[in-house]
Amino acid sequence: MNRTGIITLLVMAAVIAVVALYIVFRDQSIVQKNQETPAAVALLPEDTQSFTTLSGEPASVADTFGDVMVVSSWASWCPQCTNDFAKLGEVAAEFKDREVAVYAVNRGEDAYSAERYLQTLQKPEHVIFLLDQSDYFFKHSEGYAMPETIIYNKKGDVVLHQRGELRVDEVKDTLRTLTE
Repeated sequence: MNRTGIITLLVMAAVIAVVALYIVFRDQSIVQKNQETPAAVALLPEDTQSFTTLSGEPASVADTFGDVMVVSSWASWCPQCTNDFAKLGEVAAEFKDREVAVYAVNRGEDAYSAERYLQTLQKPEHVIFLLDQSDYFFKHSEGYAMPETIIYNKKGDVVLHQRGELRVDEVKDTLRTLTE
């Protein structure tokens, strides 16, 4: 190989290395930025066992980061939460095809108590039920009352934080704005 060919290969290798480094550092910057959002603080605990499904399987909401997320806290001891399930189901059904994830996060109860309570209700479709036995979400989302519903935009910022019963028209209006 002649000298020009070697120089060309070295320049191409340098360009490829620079582009690869740029991509790696850019992706790390995006991940770091996402880990600092209110959604990440409240929904991505360091202890990956914090959230489980109703059947006790470890669960994570990381797959829906980048989507709009509606997260509602509930507990079997909360009488107002009963009314919210139908409303939450209505919201989830309307926005199921619009990159909106709807979660119902139980506050600190064991699977048996939560499941027993849910058997007395009609569990809505398209709502993802999670158990949070350590009450991590409520503590890290500035929880104050029950129930509470928080809407996070695609960047992970809080755009609506409702305390008390879910006001479905306000939630739908907010979701329409975020998904149009």
